[in-house]
Amino acid sequence: LEELTPEERLRSRSTRTNRDPGVEEDFTFGHRCSNRAIDFLGRHHDEDFLLVVSYDEPHDPYLCPKPFSEMYRDYRFPRKSNIWDTLEDKPDHQRAWAGDRLAADKDALSIT
Repeated sequence: LEELTPEERLRSRSTRTNRDPGVEEDFTFGHRCSNRAIDFLGRHHDEDFLLVVSYDEPHDPYLCPKPFSEMYRDYRFPRKSNIWDTLEDKPDHQRAWAGDRLAADKDALSIT
């Protein structure tokens, strides 16, 4: 993340940014990881190495540039029965991880 300004770093890691229609492809973490991997391959192509490239997409913060963010704009994902799971029979850490989402109105949930 050192190539980003402090403001860009915060924006790049915020889930609020996923609603920003102006997210550019080269702003995503995956794009920057890929560029670094390509640069590494170019510099070390004649050496033995193990290169692991790890992406956070499609996980938090869920940044998605166009055209991918537009592909399913009007699609409504079906609700699975597990969204009403109270996690009562799950480990403490799983309930803690769910946080405030356990109290959320599951009937009002819309995955878009």
